[in-house]
Amino acid sequence: MNRIILASQSAGRRMLFERYFDKFEIHPAYVDEEKVTGKPSRIVVKLSILKAKKVSEIFPEDFVCGFDTVVVCNGKVVGKPKDREEAKEYLKFLSGKIQSVYSGFCIVNKKINLFKYGYSKALLKFAKVSDEWIEEYVKNNPVTLFAGGYAIQNNDRLIKILWGDKDTIIGAPMKKVLKILNIKIKNLWTNF
Repeated sequence: MNRIILASQSAGRRMLFERYFDKFEIHPAYVDEEKVTGKPSRIVVKLSILKAKKVSEIFPEDFVCGFDTVVVCNGKVVGKPKDREEAKEYLKFLSGKIQSVYSGFCIVNKKINLFKYGYSKALLKFAKVSDEWIEEYVKNNPVTLFAGGYAIQNNDRLIKILWGDKDTIIGAPMKKVLKILNIKIKNLWTNF
């Protein structure tokens, strides 16, 4: 089949895949993210692997792409908030601070024995925001879907990228993913 499967329900990742691919399918993977601990790079890679492997059981002949993202600020790993109150706490904590964003990926195609994974990191400065702004933002956005409680794809005035790329901050290190997929897909067609 060789379809591209996005194992994520993230609106940001969907937007990235729409930018880079003419055709793909979405089949979210649900894994217990609380069980994975360790360094930020380990967390995002391990969760990406778990998600891609889970969906690849259903689509063994396709390129399944799993992802995960965390924010790190002052040594604290900040994932998705459990609820709106925790999102407010996260946004107050992150306001005006420099933070790192880690986005992991894993690409699996069982038919051709492909198993590639890795991560990218970006550094950004988050805008200083008021309590009133946070209240309004949390009320009007699906904050529990985003690491740190925020998404930049619709509002990049929130951040200034110090290094790294926007795709990593949105949640998918697409340069690395595209490099792997382009090589594998070209090889499949030349061997066809």
